[in-house]
Amino acid sequence: MNLSPQPWRIADKYAESLGWVFDRQKGSHRVYKRDGAARPLTIPAHDQLAIGTLSAIIKQTGGDRDGFLAWLQDQ
Repeated sequence: MNLSPQPWRIADKYAESLGWVFDRQKGSHRVYKRDGAARPLTIPAHDQLAIGTLSAIIKQTGGDRDGFLAWLQDQ
């Protein structure tokens, strides 16, 4: 299965399942933090996240595409 555009809430739930915690929001961008992470994770709260944006978020969370797709099927 390939990645497809997803609502921001899917990326939010995935990040939280990997230990990221919501920290703050500025405009339409939600910022998450996790102990030991070098940088905060930013997820734009847009209706649909483009495939490239979603892919970058998955990479920044420390996950991978296959793990995300498996997690998505379990939802």
